[in-house]
Amino acid sequence: MSMSRPRIIVLGIFLISMLAACSGSPQQLVPGHQSSSIDDAAAAAAAAKSIWSVVSSPDEPPIDSDLYDDLLYNASGTSASDVWSAGWYCCASYGSQEYDRTVIEHWNGSVWSIIPSAPNEPANSQLRGVAAVASNDAWVFGMSFNSGQPLIEHWNGTAWSLTANPYVSKGWLLAAQAFASDDVWAVGTASNSALTEHWNGKSWSVVANPSGSGPGGTVILNAVSGSSPNDVWAVGEFDHPDPNVFAEHWNGRQWSSVKPVNKFYYSDFYAVAAVSPNDVWAVGDEYPNPTDSHLRQLIEHWDGASWSIVPSPNKEPKGPYKLSNVLSAVTAVSADDVWAGGYWTSADSNIRALFVHWDGKRWKAEPGPSTLEKNGNGSFSQILGFANLGGGMIWATGYQSEPAQCCDETLTMKTTHG
Repeated sequence: MSMSRPRIIVLGIFLISMLAACSGSPQQLVPGHQSSSIDDAAAAAAAAKSIWSVVSSPDEPPIDSDLYDDLLYNASGTSASDVWSAGWYCCASYGSQEYDRTVIEHWNGSVWSIIPSAPNEPANSQLRGVAAVASNDAWVFGMSFNSGQPLIEHWNGTAWSLTANPYVSKGWLLAAQAFASDDVWAVGTASNSALTEHWNGKSWSVVANPSGSGPGGTVILNAVSGSSPNDVWAVGEFDHPDPNVFAEHWNGRQWSSVKPVNKFYYSDFYAVAAVSPNDVWAVGDEYPNPTDSHLRQLIEHWDGASWSIVPSPNKEPKGPYKLSNVLSAVTAVSADDVWAGGYWTSADSNIRALFVHWDGKRWKAEPGPSTLEKNGNGSFSQILGFANLGGGMIWATGYQSEPAQCCDETLTMKTTHG
């Protein structure tokens, strides 16, 4: 894997390499950074005004074992007291082997707690997508590295259990969207092609899509979102040979390919949020040429007719060195209240959680919690997913590492700004 590209969220190269071996510490996948000159006092002052707060979340096994990395990838909820998030930790020992194991956590309105995954879940697995329908009806999605098959688990209100899904070769499910108990989408990749699966209330089936047979390169769908069952978007990347943005649309009858704007040497979509048929946001990163690999935010908007690039509020240094900016999650409260998150590289060469906000007119960088914003504290943090509960209540999930600790920990943050 090229170390000039970011860690977990760059799924193209990451997926291919992970089919043969278990992932290591998330930090090991972070590219090297150069130091920059940023005004710490200004950053600290801005952080004090953040509407986001860190909420304690557990790790599996406990972080004081000093042996494990934990992260939460995506999240979904049905109410302020029913939110799910899922991810994985590394590494669990089985004899002489070390494997990834899944993590599922639940918010009951007061605390996050770890809920056991399906008891017969295969070893060496990860979870990525989450879709909550009701308090007794939720889904998590991922992959089993040992079998090379997608992993689907269902919550019935009491326990998680494995759910049968169609056989595909080298398949991963990376994101999900639920509209009803009998209408759930999960997307990802299989045999280098886009994978779209649908739940009709009785069984999962593979639904044909334009890149289902592979257009000569690798297609990965990283995210899915819809404003209604007849207006669903799936976005990701098409690698041929370098990753570039890719998008597909479901109109209630079939999937069709809709080209985003692509004028970069490298570009990728990691998340999508559909507000209405003529108001959709897709976010990710890009860099313009092979000699300038510092990643920049990429934000594109669908207006009902075409995709267009919208200016991004990249964090830039005052000194001569460039920073990387990546957006890996997005959620929309309304047409004039959209949040995106990811990471940016800081002055102390670490990666820091990044929040940006759309107010209906422009995107603006927003401060995160002060514990994550302060330079010089030696920490890493990244936003990997959002759960939008309506009324301005949003959860952000990801990972963080603190000074003097070996390992990454789960990270959950909340805002109630409505």
